[in-house]
Amino acid sequence: MKKYLKRLLLGVLAGASLYGAVRYTPPATRYLLCQYKDDEIQEYVEQNLESIIKNQQDKLGIHYPNHPKIEYRLPSEWRLSGADGILGLYKPEENTIYLNSGLLTHLVPDFGDIVALIFTNGRMDDAISTVNHELGHFYCDSLAEAIGFGDWPQFDSEMSPGEIMGTRLVAEGIAEYIKKNALGETDDTFQDSEWPKDPDYFYGGGLGNIYLIYSGGYHLVKPIIDQYGKEGMLYLMIFHPQEKDLTDLPKYQEKIMEQIKLEHFPLPENL
Repeated sequence: MKKYLKRLLLGVLAGASLYGAVRYTPPATRYLLCQYKDDEIQEYVEQNLESIIKNQQDKLGIHYPNHPKIEYRLPSEWRLSGADGILGLYKPEENTIYLNSGLLTHLVPDFGDIVALIFTNGRMDDAISTVNHELGHFYCDSLAEAIGFGDWPQFDSEMSPGEIMGTRLVAEGIAEYIKKNALGETDDTFQDSEWPKDPDYFYGGGLGNIYLIYSGGYHLVKPIIDQYGKEGMLYLMIFHPQEKDLTDLPKYQEKIMEQIKLEHFPLPENL
């Protein structure tokens, strides 16, 4: 069972961080949109990237030493793999954000044409939210590289399913924290009672149970980053949950809050 889980998780997650579920789109339409690069979304992102980054820096007290490369279609292996329903992903080994710009459009049956509608029906919100989230992954990767930790996150065949899931909870939790604070949407509605007692539950429900990873991950990291800022981010990245921690994540959270009081990391000044 665990070998199967590891293959499943690595197949979905290797080398990338993906951003949540998009509102439902029929599979055939989704596949077609995934092949399409939307010029208007590219123009919008390129015109507003500086202001999006500045907003994050001002609200979170972080600093981006440089900018990521941004592509406006998913990598070809993702477009063909059935993972075409995500809005964006980040590849740390490339320092590149991939936006599924075609899915940030509507198929308009009356005209038989794909048109960008990012200024209506919430598509602008989707674009802004996705860019803010993926920039969060880029920031964590930059922080890890600056202290000699290498690309982050990374998933390999030597990691147990629990270690992979623990890394994902932190990675997506921090990216959600950065996004939510940038957008002023900091409410945490996840409850400790929603954590499953059986770790195998983390691996169900499609893409490793999106709700637990994103909402739960945010809930897990929020009090630590609220109190310790980017030092808290780095501490979580290094001491992410292990397989044994998945059975009692509130206890893990308390442990990290106690440990970080006693152990501080020197942080690069330019981050």
